[in-house]
Amino acid sequence: MSNRDSKYKKMFAAIVVLGAGLIGFNLLTPSGTVHDTKYMREQTRQTIKLAETEFIINLKHGNSLVTNYFGHQWTPMPMPIKEKYQGLLKEKLVFLRSDQTLQNYTELLTFDVYTNAAFPNCSEFLKHHARELEKKNKDGRIKILHDGEKGIIYQWITVDENNKTNYLEFGKVEMTDEGLLSVKYINKGTEDLEHQRQCAIKLFTKF
Repeated sequence: MSNRDSKYKKMFAAIVVLGAGLIGFNLLTPSGTVHDTKYMREQTRQTIKLAETEFIINLKHGNSLVTNYFGHQWTPMPMPIKEKYQGLLKEKLVFLRSDQTLQNYTELLTFDVYTNAAFPNCSEFLKHHARELEKKNKDGRIKILHDGEKGIIYQWITVDENNKTNYLEFGKVEMTDEGLLSVKYINKGTEDLEHQRQCAIKLFTKF
């Protein structure tokens, strides 16, 4: 046997041993390890005491902070819970610009508090909500802007033929002692959309 043949046989044997080792490692690795690691974030989420947030404290004293951040005058409107959401949605509050209506608005701010039975964590809510947004407009794009201990901040946009944003949903999801809180600022393409988006970022820190 030539030295060359011997060399190749040794290389082949080494590859076989390495392959067997990798297969054995995969068989011994518990299933779901990667999946479990991916969702470790939910175990580190903070639970916010909703009644103690700056926004709610101000709201109780008649100052919603919404006007302070977004300009214009905004009217808080507690909304009735639709029958299909009974037992899932605990509270729904909408802030509407005083010069607009629910049937014809360019900006809207919504607050939804869900029961634990509806959504036990932020990730579950966002997966569900992303599917609902896709049904609304398959051309929309969702982007996670922040995923941290105090919740998830995301935005969903659609654009026109000139690639200009004509619809924005900027949202924050966090766990509270009252249940999952979803806050959404909606803008239907106003000229100051980016400025208002920045205002939403500042307002969301008050929760």
